[in-house]
Amino acid sequence: SVEHGRELFNGKQAACATCHRVNGAGAQDGPDLSKISAIRQPRDLLESIVFPSISFARGFEPFNVLLTDGRVVSGVIARETAHDVVLRTNDLSEIRIARTAIDDMRPSQTSIMPQGLESRLTRDELQDLLDAGINASSDALNSPPPRAPRHSRPLASARVETVNDSPSACTNSSLFN
Repeated sequence: SVEHGRELFNGKQAACATCHRVNGAGAQDGPDLSKISAIRQPRDLLESIVFPSISFARGFEPFNVLLTDGRVVSGVIARETAHDVVLRTNDLSEIRIARTAIDDMRPSQTSIMPQGLESRLTRDELQDLLDAGINASSDALNSPPPRAPRHSRPLASARVETVNDSPSACTNSSLFN
């Protein structure tokens, strides 16, 4: 049912609302899904859940950043200035990297959206989740847009780490070979 799909979207089992927003509710760390059915078919939605790294919504492309000390940090660009790049990692933490500490920066082929969501849901639950997404999307066409754009979150409310303390940094520089 659509109602059960909404419960899954907002609940801990699927936890979609941890990153995604629908009709003004939910987080802004992933694409807003309010109008998704206007631009995607149900099959596309299913593909995005089962294979989250197959394509990326504009503004949510993942990057691998090779640091001058040899570590690699991966994530989506949350914001950037002339002096810093802030990446949002797959655990939704944010890492501020000075541009002077960046040796190379390349698009990644791996989404920060967790893999394996479909394995935590039954076939019926997955169908309910898709039905809720399709239903919410068509309802969203007549609703006002969300008030705040995704990059407007104040820095003070975000979890920001420096790159030196980052658990998301690793030494796998083979991503750049």
